[in-house]
Amino acid sequence: MVRTDVSISVRQAALHVWKTIVANTPKTLKEIMPVLMNTLISSLASSSSERRQVAGRSLGELVRKLGERVLPLIIPILSRGLKDPNASRRQGVCIGLSEVMASAGKNQLVSFMDELIPTIRTALCDSEPEVRESAGLAFSTLFKSAGMQAIDEIVPTLLHALEDDETSDTALDGLKQILSVRTAAVLPHILPKLVHPPLSYVLTDTHPKVQSAGQTALQQVGSVIRILK
Repeated sequence: MVRTDVSISVRQAALHVWKTIVANTPKTLKEIMPVLMNTLISSLASSSSERRQVAGRSLGELVRKLGERVLPLIIPILSRGLKDPNASRRQGVCIGLSEVMASAGKNQLVSFMDELIPTIRTALCDSEPEVRESAGLAFSTLFKSAGMQAIDEIVPTLLHALEDDETSDTALDGLKQILSVRTAAVLPHILPKLVHPPLSYVLTDTHPKVQSAGQTALQQVGSVIRILK
């Protein structure tokens, strides 16, 4: 991390020390990766902007220089980090995912989509709003590489979660987060589902449960539209 410090003199000194004591960088990184990633995740969600900047640079440099060698180590560690009970560390995981995807090449990420997409999908339904917000930014970065695959494998799950009272609030906020960063791409896939069956039919139905469902759908549509203003 010190090799990406904001001070150039610190970076130069750290690089000199690293080259002096480390003979094989890829091998050494593999050995220290769990400890390094633990430190980076904590730093990425730090209240210190300088610490966040250094951690982001460090992770980005790792991926840019040693992408194919370190991605199989980094991505599983980040994915497991979402199970951490500490919300700040879960937020750090989302920020870390954004850094990794922004620094890696599209072709490098293809083989990791089966892990990246479920991780971001889970984060979008996290119990804490700051985690969901960072997950939304991670979704935006993911979309650059995965395109419609990201939408097809994430949006339907969030829409389905709207039907469950226990998950509807977090799922709705997750949808808001991805709409706020990728409106044009996501909106056409959300509105048809929210207004099906036609609201005019549902709202005029005489059955109380049907009317209640229609009112809930209308509120969800309203919540989505409000963030577009």
